[in-house]
Amino acid sequence: MSRLSPSPALPRLLLSLVCLLGSACGSSPLKVESPSPETDDTAAPPPPVDEECAVDGPARSPMRRLTPAELDRTLTDLLGTTPGLAATIMPPEAVGGFSNNVDVRPVGADTVDAYARLATAAAAEYTADPEAVLACDGLFDDIDLTVEAETGTTDTGTPQSTDMGLFSEGYVEVGVTLDHDGDYMVEALLRGTACESSYADWALLVDGTLVASGISEADWTWEGAEVPLTAGDHAVRVVFGDDCYLEELGQDRNLFVDAVRVHADSLPVGDPGDFSTCASGWLADFVTRAWRRPLEDPEDLPRLLDFYDAMAETWGPVDAMRLVVEVVLQSPRFLYRVEDSVLEAAADEVVVLDGYELASRLSYFLWGTMPDAELMAAAAAGELDTVEGLEAYAAQMLEDPRATEVVELFFEEWMDLDHIDEVEKDPTVYPDWTDDRPESFREETMRFVRTVWEDEGARFDTLITASWTIADGELAAFYGYEGAEADWGRVERDPSAHAGLLTQGAFLASRARSYGSSPIHRGMFIRGSMLCHVIPAPDPSLEIEIPDPDPDATTRETLEQHRADPVCAACHDLIDPPGLTFEHFDGIGRYRTEENGLPVDASVDMIGTDFDGFLYGAAELGQAMSRSTLVRECFARQWFRFAHGRREATGDVCEIQASADAFAADDLDMKSLILATITSPAFRSAVGSL
Repeated sequence: MSRLSPSPALPRLLLSLVCLLGSACGSSPLKVESPSPETDDTAAPPPPVDEECAVDGPARSPMRRLTPAELDRTLTDLLGTTPGLAATIMPPEAVGGFSNNVDVRPVGADTVDAYARLATAAAAEYTADPEAVLACDGLFDDIDLTVEAETGTTDTGTPQSTDMGLFSEGYVEVGVTLDHDGDYMVEALLRGTACESSYADWALLVDGTLVASGISEADWTWEGAEVPLTAGDHAVRVVFGDDCYLEELGQDRNLFVDAVRVHADSLPVGDPGDFSTCASGWLADFVTRAWRRPLEDPEDLPRLLDFYDAMAETWGPVDAMRLVVEVVLQSPRFLYRVEDSVLEAAADEVVVLDGYELASRLSYFLWGTMPDAELMAAAAAGELDTVEGLEAYAAQMLEDPRATEVVELFFEEWMDLDHIDEVEKDPTVYPDWTDDRPESFREETMRFVRTVWEDEGARFDTLITASWTIADGELAAFYGYEGAEADWGRVERDPSAHAGLLTQGAFLASRARSYGSSPIHRGMFIRGSMLCHVIPAPDPSLEIEIPDPDPDATTRETLEQHRADPVCAACHDLIDPPGLTFEHFDGIGRYRTEENGLPVDASVDMIGTDFDGFLYGAAELGQAMSRSTLVRECFARQWFRFAHGRREATGDVCEIQASADAFAADDLDMKSLILATITSPAFRSAVGSL
């Protein structure tokens, strides 16, 4: 019998199976309090610990959904699908600065629908070549039957040496015999002649049913359609129906048929039992990789195989394979990073993660994707069960190019470069600004980060103190740098003025007004993202008026007028000084010595830090922060958040402190910070929540 199309009730059936398989499923402006999951992303640092840390385990262990980027990489590694599929369907989500934070909005109907559409698209692409999925012998075959048209039956046609000529309205019909049910391409090789500027029309019928029609061309072309056919005999007819003959003009519209072809690639020809046996082996491996651990529930594989067999009986083995892939991809065990150790633990019980759970944590932290076969084998062999083994494997993973991509993602999200394309500037103030400038800024920063990571010892101090940057000739000319090559490469800058990525356009222009610089925005990043301080929001009852640009004053002078109000000064005495160190850089990131004809003053007195006192300019700020314990600890916090996909809490103080200490002990090598984060008890263990 011919295959049927999946019915509208199928989504409900898929959802039911997914559910069966997915049962995993004020007075002081600078605060230093332990944040809750609901606090702002620039949460204050945990309280200082004066005595030896005794906490041995994480504060909490929520189950994390894969981000769109993680889904994309996972689908590509699991199925070989086109990169970017999830990004086109799933909206990005970010809390606490990072897209992998668990404190994103709850899963609603729109997200469930997006997951279903993603599973449908990914499964269709994956099963487009069914022989590559079910690779057992004898299940599929390529069918190709060609019948010469001149051997067929006709009412008005004239058989010729190589084709059938229809010189008047009529048909030619040939017969084909098929051994198997399936979807076949039914085609005819046609050409026509023209009369009154129109070529001959044609119609293709199979067993009396019209399946395709059109207008012929002067050259031979295959025309037809895909048709579901049963095993047995079938009649394929080509009809010509618009004859035209104008003798006086020498025009004669005719249709010529060379051959009829019925063919199918990877047609299912095996017995249902053979398909089921092959599907069982394929599913056992596929689901283990998709769910990132061996199947432990003895009912999971039988349920999936029963579903496959039922779908195959109705819609055929290829559609059944696609549908079962959709089910697996919509399971919580695929969409979430399920840790059974946590699900099985008592409330507040700290448990050590098993090798497969650690493999997933490692892989998604360092590579942003599912564990590969080698990492799964290491988990199975117990190589991740010791701190030494875990550290050794993590160090090996950090040398993989995939780790560099994730490091770039960290900096892109930490610095909020996802929104740099939204930066707009006033063309009357900045006539040299172009719409493609933000992308060149992003490229500069990402290339700089990559170079520091791969070629400069992954040194954090280099990131915020380097006098050099990475630019191409066009970007260097925009900045006014000399000695740059046309292609991207290292460019030296004035060491007395520059501070690594903090004096690149991506940071400076995105934290500026459309008409000028913004010490407030730049200072907020330093306070919030580099010192991890909370600056409370202004009292909503206050009427805050932002001063208009003054053509006879500098930005600094305008801010000083604003800070004269004691209500504003409480916060702005903290925010403005670090931001003012960047005043030698205008709203589009270019160096300047004057503003509105007045000399720029980038001197400040820092307070509320461990480098309080006089500083002048961004370069001195960068040097001071490179020596700061607060900055090191904040940077360790940022990596903790990125690694764990959540904000830190009081119970995480020791982990962050230990990572920051290891970071400092190894000359601010970011790889050492990452390894310390991985070997911490918080990474290797979890706490029950039930």
